[in-house]
Amino acid sequence: EVVKAALTYHFVRTMPDDVRFAVETTFRLSEDSFAEPDFIFFRKSDGLAALNPRTALLAVELADSSLGWDLGRKARIYATFGIPELWVIEARTRLCHVHRRPGLEGYQEIIQLLETETLRSSAVAGLAVTLSALDYP
Repeated sequence: EVVKAALTYHFVRTMPDDVRFAVETTFRLSEDSFAEPDFIFFRKSDGLAALNPRTALLAVELADSSLGWDLGRKARIYATFGIPELWVIEARTRLCHVHRRPGLEGYQEIIQLLETETLRSSAVAGLAVTLSALDYP
């Protein structure tokens, strides 16, 4: 919760004008499938009401006990539905697993960034964060 609060504060202050995000929303992937990402980013012009796999830009998951699920099955689900980018942040170490280039077999590019390295979204122009520099409550 501490990491989520710090990220929320950061995103609100630094979000590009044409992008919005929702926190812990029910994200419909299809008629019978949904996910509940910690953060989901989309274009302001698309709006939250039209949020779907074609309009989503970036999903962010904060993981502690759910790390195996978030890096495994959940990442494959996001990739299968074509979510352009996924960040899975380990809550305790703040190591971030950045997933890009989605496909039917999962993400084709996965890199790890330390909390001292700057995360820059390839799907959301101007979105960046250095986890070690956040203002933690």
